[in-house]
Amino acid sequence: MTTQDSNSMQDAASLQPFQGWAWRGASLDITEIAAYTPGGQVKHLGLAKARTDGPMAFPMLFRIYAHRAWRDPETPDEIIFPPDTAFRVRAFQNLPELRICLFLEQCGANFEVKDDLEAEFRAWLPNVAGRLPEPSHVLKAAWEGTFARWGMDAQAGDPPLHGVFYDYEDAVRHVMEFSGLGKGAVESVLSAQERYLDLAHISRGIEDEDLSREREAMRHLLPESPQHIYQEQEMAYLKLVTGLDEDVISLVQAGDLDYGKSIGIVEADECDNEDTQDDESHQVVDGQSDLRPNPQTDLDQGLDAIQSVFYRAKVEPEVADRNDDGIFLLFDVQGDRYIVHLRVTRWPREQMGIGPMPNKLMEMCHLHQARPLQIRVNLDQDSEGIGYDYFGVEAFLNAVRNPSRRWKNHLLAGLDVGKWVEQSGGCNSLRVTVENGSLKLFIDGIAPILPIGNERTLVGPPVDPRALCLSTYTDDECWIFTCGCGVPECNGIWSGVIVVHQGGFTIWRSLEQPDGPLAVFRRWRYRRAILAAMKDLMETMPKGRCGYYRFNTASKNILRAYKQAKAGRKRAVDCGPQLRWARE
Repeated sequence: MTTQDSNSMQDAASLQPFQGWAWRGASLDITEIAAYTPGGQVKHLGLAKARTDGPMAFPMLFRIYAHRAWRDPETPDEIIFPPDTAFRVRAFQNLPELRICLFLEQCGANFEVKDDLEAEFRAWLPNVAGRLPEPSHVLKAAWEGTFARWGMDAQAGDPPLHGVFYDYEDAVRHVMEFSGLGKGAVESVLSAQERYLDLAHISRGIEDEDLSREREAMRHLLPESPQHIYQEQEMAYLKLVTGLDEDVISLVQAGDLDYGKSIGIVEADECDNEDTQDDESHQVVDGQSDLRPNPQTDLDQGLDAIQSVFYRAKVEPEVADRNDDGIFLLFDVQGDRYIVHLRVTRWPREQMGIGPMPNKLMEMCHLHQARPLQIRVNLDQDSEGIGYDYFGVEAFLNAVRNPSRRWKNHLLAGLDVGKWVEQSGGCNSLRVTVENGSLKLFIDGIAPILPIGNERTLVGPPVDPRALCLSTYTDDECWIFTCGCGVPECNGIWSGVIVVHQGGFTIWRSLEQPDGPLAVFRRWRYRRAILAAMKDLMETMPKGRCGYYRFNTASKNILRAYKQAKAGRKRAVDCGPQLRWARE
C-alpha cells in the first residue's frame, strides 16, 4: 500500500466503484502538517490507497470522503484513488495523546455537494478518541510516503508542500522583545487568548467537561457563532482571566500579530482591512467614533447577557412581544405564568434600579393572565470595552422560586412531613466534621454522592460554609456543595440544594427531583450539628483564606455567616459568581 503504487489500473475492469468514507494514517512533522490549510486544496501525484476498516493508532489520521474511488474485490478493506486526485481540506481536530485527525474530501467538477459531511465527521470522532489498535509494521512502511501534499499545479518530480506554523515558544520570545513585557504577562495573555478560541468553537481543541462547564459559565462573553467575534467580548474575557489592564493585553496582542506577520501566516493587508472594517462599523460624528448601536441591537445583546439568569432559574422564556423600549418574555413555572419585561440601557442614562413599570407590561399581564416582573441590563460601554450591570435579578429569582408558597406543595409528594417520616421509618442524620480547615458532610454516615452528567459522580464534594450556615434559617436554594475554587459550575454543579423548614423538620430536595426529598432532618439537630462544626472550623482555620476555598471565603465572612446562623437572621441569598450584581 505505497503512496505511489507500482501497479497501474490496467485491470480496472475487475475493480468496483466506491463512494463513502475511508481513512489513512501517517507520521508527519509540524511543517508537513501545516501544509494542510483548512479550506485549501491539495492533490496526490500518482495512485493512492486508503482503508475502510477500523482506524489504527497513527499519530496522524486522515478521514477521507471519497466521491469516486475504486475497490478491488480481493482486498475489500482497501480503496484506490486515481492518479492526481485532488482533495479539499475541510477541517482538523486535535485528539488525545497528541494525535491529529484531518478531514479531506475528494474534489471533482461533477461530484455532488453533500452538506452533512461535517456533521458525519464530527459524529465519527469519538471512535478515535480512545485507545486504538497498533498498526502492523507492513502498514506503517506502506504509509511512510507522502500522501496528498502537492500543490494543484504540481508535476511529477515536484517536491511536496511544507507549511509554516505558529510556535508558541517562539511567539512568547517575539512578543517579549516587541512589547518589553515579562514572560509571565505574555504567557498569561497568549494562553487565555487560545482558551477563548476553544470556548468560541474557533480552535478545534479537545472537547472535555471542563471546557463545556467554562463555556456555559462564560456564555455572556462568547459570540453567538464562530463567524462573528466581537473584540469587546474577547477583551472582557481576557481581562477577567488574566487580571491585566487592557493596555497590557492590547500590547501583547499587537506583538502576537507582529509575530504572525513575521512568519507569513498573517498578511499585512489583511490586518489593515480588519482595522478599516472596525473603523467603518461605527458612525463618525465631529471626528469621534459613535459607539452606540441601535436599540434593537442593544436589546439582543442584553438578552444574551441575561441568559445565565434564566438558566439558574430553570426557565426558558419565549418572546411574547418587543419594541424599542424592551422585550416581553413569557414563561410558566409550576402552574404560575409570568411576563418579565427586559429593558436595556446604556451608562450613564440611569444609575440605579429597574425603572418605572411600563403600561405595556400591565397590558401584557392582563392579556396572558400573568404576573409582572422587571429586569434591567445596563451596558457600560466605552472605547475600552463593555461591562454589564444587572438590576432586578434578585427579585426575579425570589419571585420565580418563591419557596414558601410553591416548594412546600410537593416537597414530600403531597404528604405531611410528619406522615412522611412515619412511613420512611425516621429522619436522616447529619454529621459535619472539620478536616484540614474544610467542612465534610455525612448523611446517615455516608458522604453525599452527586451525579454529574451521565457517567460522572462527585463523592463528598467541597462544602461552602456560608451556604451551609444560610441553610439553617432560610427557605431557599442553598449552594451547599461547590468546587474548590468557589464556583459550583466549575465542578459540574448546576443547581443548589432546595432547603425548606417545615415545623420541626428541615427538608432537602433537588431541582432535578421535585417530587421526593433528598433528606429530612430534625430541625434542631440539623442546626446544632452545623453550628458546632462551624465553631470548630473557626477555631482551627488560619486567618485569611479558609482551607482550599479561594472565592469569597475569608475568615471574617465565615465568622459573619456563623453569627447570622446562630441568631437565625434572615437575609437575601447571595448571587451567583458568574454575574456582577449592581446595588438596587
